[in-house]
Amino acid sequence: MRRTDSVVELPSDTLKATAYPTIELWFKTATASGVLVGLQDAELGDKPTSWRPVLNIDAAGKLRGEFRRIGVTGASGPITSAAAVTDSTWHHAVLTASATGQTLYLDGAKVGSIEGAVSEQSRDYAYPGAGYASDSWMGVASGEYRF
Repeated sequence: MRRTDSVVELPSDTLKATAYPTIELWFKTATASGVLVGLQDAELGDKPTSWRPVLNIDAAGKLRGEFRRIGVTGASGPITSAAAVTDSTWHHAVLTASATGQTLYLDGAKVGSIEGAVSEQSRDYAYPGAGYASDSWMGVASGEYRF
């Protein structure tokens, strides 16, 4: 995929029936500030009113993951890798949820966990490699970010 104009859209009900979602993917990049998986209520190119870049690379080049939790508005302390992942090598990331929390894994090692039940994650649009982001979710200016 090209970072500027390529996009894949998943079916809107991809996560609808999933009580405990898991997202797993491989990625390779040298560039920070990218959404690896974005869930939102508007198509790319339009500003959504609800968005979740649940797996992303922040402005410092670190991997961040967080499903939205019940009773929490926006992102609040996503699980973040200690080191940058913008080293142009392949990385394997898994964000998984359970009844009591969620855990992020990077290259087979646990990065960290946060407690709290996840809320229903489905949005009208689900994009691997793109999505809307903001300061609270990614530490970046509000806007569309493509991987």
